[in-house]
Amino acid sequence: MQSLDRINFPVFKLRQFNKLTTIDGITRVETHWKTYILDNKNLLGETLGERRLRIKEGIIYPFKTTYKTPRDLVLNSNTGDVYTDNKGNIFKYQKTKKCDVKCYKIQEIKRLESKVVLHLFRFPVPIVVPKNTYSSDIKYVTIVKYGDYFLLYSLEQEYVQPFKKKL
Repeated sequence: MQSLDRINFPVFKLRQFNKLTTIDGITRVETHWKTYILDNKNLLGETLGERRLRIKEGIIYPFKTTYKTPRDLVLNSNTGDVYTDNKGNIFKYQKTKKCDVKCYKIQEIKRLESKVVLHLFRFPVPIVVPKNTYSSDIKYVTIVKYGDYFLLYSLEQEYVQPFKKKL
């Protein structure tokens, strides 16, 4: 298990595998069908992607799910999911914290070219959301406090009572 501040994003979910092995710097993923190469730390490159581009032999393990931010990881993962981060570190996600989720009323809206900046009542910093996720019927934002992080939980049309969520 790795703390959120030590994870190098993006992270990539490993799915449907039987065994993970690392021998002489080469990490392999065994599935029911094939054995794939996940990473080769003997090759030049600071990131997983740079090293994977240099792999010449074997079948490279295909990623299907990528989480680019801590919010994506925390809100979309299940306990026991296994990931590799951008540096090639493998970790298992565990839902261990019961976190407070609170609802804040939107005070001011600034529409920019590709994003919307939401200023909230009684919340110290503005929240930035992609323009395509915001609509004019949104009146509230729910925020989860996860350790030292504040993460956008949802955009709401109506007030939501505070609650706890295991993340």
